[in-house]
Amino acid sequence: MNKHRLLTMLGGSKYSSNYIPTIKTLFGTDIIQYLSLGDRTGTIAKDESDNNFDGLHVNTTLGSPGIGDGYKSTEFVAASSSYVDLYSTGLRDAFNKDEGSILIWAKIPQTTWDISATHGIVSLNADGNNYVKIEKTSTDRITLSYKANATANTQILTSVADVGWVHYAITWSLSNDRVNTYRKGLQSGATMTGLGTWNPLKPLYSLNCRIGSIAAGSELYMSGYEAHYILLNREATASEVLAASNPNGAAAFTPYSVTIPQGGGVPAVMITFDDEYRSVYEEAFAYMQTKGVKGTFYVMTDAIGGTNDPPYITAEQLLEMDAAGWSIGNHTTDQTVLSEVSLEVATGKILDAKIALNTLGLTRASMHLAYPGGMYNDTAIQAAKDAGMLTARRVASPVGYPDYNPINNYVILSTLRGGSGESISYALSAVDAAVAAQKTLLFYGHKLMEPADDSTKWEPWRFRAFIDYCLIKKIPFITINDYHTLQSSSLTITCNASS
Repeated sequence: MNKHRLLTMLGGSKYSSNYIPTIKTLFGTDIIQYLSLGDRTGTIAKDESDNNFDGLHVNTTLGSPGIGDGYKSTEFVAASSSYVDLYSTGLRDAFNKDEGSILIWAKIPQTTWDISATHGIVSLNADGNNYVKIEKTSTDRITLSYKANATANTQILTSVADVGWVHYAITWSLSNDRVNTYRKGLQSGATMTGLGTWNPLKPLYSLNCRIGSIAAGSELYMSGYEAHYILLNREATASEVLAASNPNGAAAFTPYSVTIPQGGGVPAVMITFDDEYRSVYEEAFAYMQTKGVKGTFYVMTDAIGGTNDPPYITAEQLLEMDAAGWSIGNHTTDQTVLSEVSLEVATGKILDAKIALNTLGLTRASMHLAYPGGMYNDTAIQAAKDAGMLTARRVASPVGYPDYNPINNYVILSTLRGGSGESISYALSAVDAAVAAQKTLLFYGHKLMEPADDSTKWEPWRFRAFIDYCLIKKIPFITINDYHTLQSSSLTITCNASS
């Protein structure tokens, strides 16, 4: 985010940090209602969206310490029957019963956890059979629920008696038949399916749309603190929830530089894609450009500019990626598995692809190979050497970390696949493992699209969340050219990481 854009969104000095403008940038006009709960005086809970669906403070304490973003929060006390009334006819009519999200921060003190009573965090409620709510239950659990026409989808978060600030979110989509719940920015529990259809005769009820309460009755009032309640008219993506869970807002993605010593020794991530699919340009390249990070695309040259469904990459798009610093690597001319043909044929496939890339002006990485299908043997390795390749990446088991050792340049290991079997929690755990091991994580994928119904596809939202998590961890992103350079010298990598 540049300075001019930030100041424009801030509107001068209205806000003391970037969180609110970051949220508004993330979700834009999809926000139905956004109460920061940082109000310091009066009874109006100001709506930060453009809809002016202000809430009403009832017996709350304003100006309490916030989540650490520069704003204040609102304190709720069960004994005082305190809550924020969210209801208005405008909210009632704008609420999307079938597609939506609620995101909110809550801080529940130990004294509240010690009481075996229900404490409402937030509720948008039509009746007992149609509602969405988040609550701390009498069994000292956090539950997030979406119920439509008596069909309930409820996630119970066990062993999460957090006494500090925690970000919670629930998203629902009837069209995709799923409800997802999140804690601290990451999905908690499995995706729930089998949604009911909200009774169209049951609009939101005026007495049951509240922060800090679920319904009348002191046992359902909140004792604790809440901040930044956001209601959307669509299902938020996992990467958006992850970004919203960072109290520093845009500061999560401020520029940073990391010097990687010769031979590695610090955590890093190398993003690679294979084949020729345009989704690499439309999804991976487009998103990574906004964060100032680069990747590697191993291209099968015979398919460049071809027609297909899903569509193939064009030469112009590859040149744009190259100009932005991406490595456009060699994936031979076609799908021929090099380990299944003669040395002469294998060498020819690699050399022809190298010539094709060089002819287009894509010379940066034409001497870096990814074996088609990830398959290789002694013949394929020799073909790579004979064709003048500097490196060759594999994908066959076992997975591992690239080790920057030139002796292994023709059997570079991959760490993580972006495919139908890889959950986002697994991907983020792989990042954590690479950080702990001080190693380079090599990601490889093919297509970014939904549905991810085979091993070559991964959902774009999972990829974006993966990229964002690496940025939050301040891990440098390297290309295959950087990897080769690091075998003989150190390298400083700068990630612009604009939000």
